[in-house]
Amino acid sequence: MEKAEVDELRELTQRVCENVTAYVGAQLDGSLESMQLMQTVVNNINTKYVGIKREAESVGKLSKVLEARGIEARIMDVHADVAILTACCFVRSAKTMEEKMNIVDDIDEELTELEDMVEQLEQYTGSLGSSTSLSSVVKKHRCC
Repeated sequence: MEKAEVDELRELTQRVCENVTAYVGAQLDGSLESMQLMQTVVNNINTKYVGIKREAESVGKLSKVLEARGIEARIMDVHADVAILTACCFVRSAKTMEEKMNIVDDIDEELTELEDMVEQLEQYTGSLGSSTSLSSVVKKHRCC
């Protein structure tokens, strides 16, 4: 190959590396955002659980007062309502959590594919004698 062709090939390879690096960086930023969203979801679920637990404790205290007054039928209705509300909240929370975990799994698979692509590009640039290390550029964008 002539020097001009080699230089052009290196320049094109460098551009590909820069574009892949930008893409990987954007994917990592998206992954970080998804993980932060997941943390928010978990915190919201915990807050709802604590509220439901407090409400259940209040209902328990109320049921003791009502029982002392002889209103047992109403107590049973209150317990049933609390149990139904609690079950509904946990079912919704579980579905939301499952959806978010599926998103995280998809992102993890994409990142694995990107890492494989980066490794292949690293080998390709190495065979061209390029002094730029793509993996060192990519590592600068990692959040963890």
